[in-house]
Amino acid sequence: MRGAWLQPGFRAQAVLVDRDVRPRWANGQAAAAARCNDAPMGPDWRVVLPWVGLAAMVAVLPFYLASGLVAPLWAIIALLLSWAALFYLGVRWRRTRPYLVLALPVAAMAWWFLVLTAGEAWLGWTA
Repeated sequence: MRGAWLQPGFRAQAVLVDRDVRPRWANGQAAAAARCNDAPMGPDWRVVLPWVGLAAMVAVLPFYLASGLVAPLWAIIALLLSWAALFYLGVRWRRTRPYLVLALPVAAMAWWFLVLTAGEAWLGWTA
């Protein structure tokens, strides 16, 4: 469309540009009040709750480590790998699914209980 303005019938259109880019208020105090809200801010739960969930995952870890009293070595290694996978999932979900991170410690505890109960009932694991 180069040189379109040379074509007959072309109408130039006026473009209005606001050259005043300064704020509409005059004093700096009004500008600061417009930028900053003095209302008290609470914590951003989407940032706090994933860390609570990860801390709870660390609190579940001693249960996995103490499984050596009941389970054989291969089961302890499998349990620790499953805990590490759940912890990694929590770290990955920290930003994208922050509320689901809170469910991971509950799922980890349920998985630990399920594995030890099934091992005791069907595989004869005893303390």
